[in-house]
Amino acid sequence: QAPEDCEFYMCGPPVMNAAVIKMLKDLGVEDENIMLDDFGG
Repeated sequence: QAPEDCEFYMCGPPVMNAAVIKMLKDLGVEDENIMLDDFGG
C-alpha cells in the first residue's frame, strides 16, 4: 500500500514524533491518518 493510504500510530518522545510526522507529511500522509502518544510532552 502507498503510505498515504495507511494509518500510522506511534509513541515516543516529542523530538522523535516531530521527525516522524515531518517524514510522513513529506510522503503525502494526511494529519487525520497520524496518531501518537507523546511521552514527556
